[in-house]
Amino acid sequence: MPDPTQNDLLEVPATVVVNDVMDHEVDPRKKAQLTGLGLKDSGWFFQFVLGFFLGIADLFAPIFDILAAGWDGIALVCQRFFTRAQGDDNTVFWALSASIVSEFMGTQVTREQLQSIKMTGGKGGAIEGLGNDLYNDLVNKLTAGGQLSPDQGVEGAKQFLGFLMSLAVRQGNLSAMLEMLPPEAQFAKGFEKYGEAISHNLGLSRLARLVLHPMMQILVGDQFTYALRKQYRPTLHDAKDLAAAYFRGHIPEADMAEQLKIEGWTDQRGKEHIDALRPRILPGEIFHAYDVGALTRADTVKRIGLLGYIPEDAEWLTMVHDTEVAQKAAARIATKLKEEFLRGVITETEWTDTLKLLELSEPDRKALQGETDQLSRLPRHTLTYIEMHKAFLEGVITVTDWDQYLIRTGYRQDDRAILTNMLLLDQAKTKSTGTVHAATKLSWAQLKAGYKTGILSIEEVTAHLTHHGYSADDIAILLKELPTPPASPPAITS
Repeated sequence: MPDPTQNDLLEVPATVVVNDVMDHEVDPRKKAQLTGLGLKDSGWFFQFVLGFFLGIADLFAPIFDILAAGWDGIALVCQRFFTRAQGDDNTVFWALSASIVSEFMGTQVTREQLQSIKMTGGKGGAIEGLGNDLYNDLVNKLTAGGQLSPDQGVEGAKQFLGFLMSLAVRQGNLSAMLEMLPPEAQFAKGFEKYGEAISHNLGLSRLARLVLHPMMQILVGDQFTYALRKQYRPTLHDAKDLAAAYFRGHIPEADMAEQLKIEGWTDQRGKEHIDALRPRILPGEIFHAYDVGALTRADTVKRIGLLGYIPEDAEWLTMVHDTEVAQKAAARIATKLKEEFLRGVITETEWTDTLKLLELSEPDRKALQGETDQLSRLPRHTLTYIEMHKAFLEGVITVTDWDQYLIRTGYRQDDRAILTNMLLLDQAKTKSTGTVHAATKLSWAQLKAGYKTGILSIEEVTAHLTHHGYSADDIAILLKELPTPPASPPAITS
């Protein structure tokens, strides 16, 4: 039985059989080809060439560093020479700058002031002083010392154009004078470069275009554009306005199709665009026609589908509309029933049962039920002014009850006093006619209150007690308990 831990692949065979290896002769050309491929794959030649050139570069690197350092030294000397040759470290340079700027720019730059600034503030102060004088002079000329306005803008444009023309004339005069110099003095032509450098650095040509462009655009360009538009009328309808004009019958279909072609529409796309903009009946208008009986339900669903709705959505919208109409009708009925319940025409049971039968949404039903319950707990009726007036004259209520009624109904204090005086006058008139203010079975407390407020007299109280069946002795005892009556109202003179 073989050992399972032994690996047969690691065993060295006892014999090696070589079959037909030496049956064929070795080709020398194949041998040389394989040798060359091996040398190529090893990369020895590339490594040799790279090492050779890198060695040469390393050999000449110090020489290049020495040459570069020498050239930098020469450039440094030249830079110092040209910098010193500029002369901007001495005061005469700034006097020359002031003279050239004053001459070419037409501004007032004081040489003495600029030299003084150079001596006290250095080169930076002199540069700032030169720019400050130029800036202030230009601002004063362009704004005329005033505020910005359209009139100031016109004057500033005139000033700037005049400045450009005067600069051009001065440069021309300088060029003409330099041309007359003899050959020995041709070096003076360099002064002409001052004007050219100033004009270039300030960008005067670009600034001139900014000033002249509005004038040429508005005075010439726009007016010329208006004339061409008036003569040739090139403006066309856009596609939407074109469709609207066609629908209103202002243009024929052929003209509409021709303009769409000019705009780049194909015939098919133009037709689709016109169909998309064609007026259509809105869903609300279709449902209105359905509500008034002009359309059947099937026709309504069909017309909704023609607007682009799928059949399921058209049916669903119609069903929602039917539910909405039914709920509105049910809400009107519920409102009427609520009024009837609050008036006492129907009972609470009738109101609740009927509300459950109505086709209302559950939130509307709960809201209506809750509102009605709240209102039913509040006082809903009150006596009229005439009814309260009659009740007082008949002795049913007292002056206190009368005053509380006026307060409850919202009368002011002054108005309550007036109405109470009128009530007492009516009471006095009623007494003078012999009418007895007798109310059936008034209590003893009511009799005392009526006597205290002056509504009932002592005779009327005695009559009430006699009517109740009291004896004369009892009546005498009770009359002693009566409070002091109020003062009688003043006499009315007609």
